[in-house]
Amino acid sequence: MSASLRGLTVFAVFGMALYAYAVNYPSSQPNPVSGVVGLYVGQTAGTWDGNIGGYQAANAVCAGVEPDSHICSPMEIVNTYNHNASSVTAETGTVWVNSGAPANTSPAVNDCNGWKNNSLSYYGNVWSFGSNDFAGILPCAFALPIACCK
Repeated sequence: MSASLRGLTVFAVFGMALYAYAVNYPSSQPNPVSGVVGLYVGQTAGTWDGNIGGYQAANAVCAGVEPDSHICSPMEIVNTYNHNASSVTAETGTVWVNSGAPANTSPAVNDCNGWKNNSLSYYGNVWSFGSNDFAGILPCAFALPIACCK
């Protein structure tokens, strides 16, 4: 495939994603952005170290908090602050969140090796609620609640 054809394909895919975002963006606030970026709906009562059992297992834990919810990404937490801040302003503590692609390779910040490793050598992304309100990383040996989004 030629470089220009590949570029046109990438542009078409990006254009469709941008169209889907625009179609689903709410006309009045505060509303969730449907189908693109979720909102925080709560955190698990229990805690887990980085060996949750994989991404699907982490999502299943969140489904127990709120049906059809999943482990949050940092983008979803920020989206909640932007569109429904009252649902997070009273939250406290630190929770696990998905980062997806590795945020760093040394140390390995890769969702605790896909939520399957509780070693001190691996790291996962976290969100700290309260007066701090920031994202960070912690070793996967820590036991934390999971942030759930929908």
